[in-house]
Amino acid sequence: MVKWKNLAVALLVLLLWFSSAAVGKKIGPCVCMAYGDPHFQTCDGLKFEFQGTCSYNMMSSCNLIPGIDDDLVTFSVTIKNSEAESGEQTTSVHEIIIQFNGILIIMASHGGVTVNDASISMSSGPNVFNGYNLTRIVDGQINRLETDFGLAVLVKLPIAGNKHRIRVKIHRRYRKKVCGLCGNYDGRMGNDMRTANGTNLKRLSRKNRVKAFAELGKSHMVQSFIEEPCEDVIPTLHEHLKLENMLHEVDPTACQGVDSTLLAQAEYLCQIRKRRSPVKRIFSRCLRQLRNPVHHINVTEFEDGCVSAFCSGLTRSKRNAQRQVCYFVQALGEVCRDIQRRSEGWCEVLNCPAKPELGCHKWEPYLARYAGIPFV
Repeated sequence: MVKWKNLAVALLVLLLWFSSAAVGKKIGPCVCMAYGDPHFQTCDGLKFEFQGTCSYNMMSSCNLIPGIDDDLVTFSVTIKNSEAESGEQTTSVHEIIIQFNGILIIMASHGGVTVNDASISMSSGPNVFNGYNLTRIVDGQINRLETDFGLAVLVKLPIAGNKHRIRVKIHRRYRKKVCGLCGNYDGRMGNDMRTANGTNLKRLSRKNRVKAFAELGKSHMVQSFIEEPCEDVIPTLHEHLKLENMLHEVDPTACQGVDSTLLAQAEYLCQIRKRRSPVKRIFSRCLRQLRNPVHHINVTEFEDGCVSAFCSGLTRSKRNAQRQVCYFVQALGEVCRDIQRRSEGWCEVLNCPAKPELGCHKWEPYLARYAGIPFV
């Protein structure tokens, strides 16, 4: 009898411990991003990209229950995309439209902010609109708008030709109460690959990630084709084809007559399968996957093409030669991301050339640690 009592006490202690741990676990706010041309990251961490020139639901309140969620403000954050001015088949966010309780806020990607058609001056606030406090904070390239109900939108302005970065943040009270490109904020990244109507795209993403991401983006479009024509998805050059085109364009005779020391440097940087390669560890998982002939990537051809590109770059400067290597490694990195074998952090290892204000963000824009944006 005593034995069973001790067991019951032990179970009760365990139950109380797990309950207190669950209560004590703090859930952070949702922070999701749109950056580059454009890439997205949901509240729960899923990264994806698609090209389109329409308006899309970035984040909006969903599943609010009358009588229970009456203290939560109904809101929406819409992004409007436009084609890149460079003429490339890429798009970027042109403006952000925030709406709640009769308030219309437009944040332009170049930095301007209007509320119900009235401009908000730089670093002003709080400003009261329809009973809500709005605060605008401008700090260098950072332009941030905060509400008093837990929504904040930050825009990092483009510098030196680099595209901007946008972050949307919402208070943890909205957990499981939002939807859109930012996902459902339920703590599970696995279920973010669902369209607006609930179709699961996970299986499709294993076969064709580009198509799955396009379907995900299209499902959150909120623009009428009749009122304002747009392209919901723009076909882009597949990363495999991008690398293949680079291999076709390189001059295989470029290294003839190149100094042996420089040639050895090129082989050191480009022959990524060798033990002494500075990026072998970074690309090891991806290289194992690329052995599968279905991917149509010949790693030997990549290494030879990379070496030839280095030699071609020497006609201008050693720095340019190193830059050519980084272009090749960047293309391979995109292939690895496409087959779900992320190979990240190679820019620092290779010391890829870039302007000081950009750094490795130029080469690996999808890595948050290179963004240099505080968001607290």
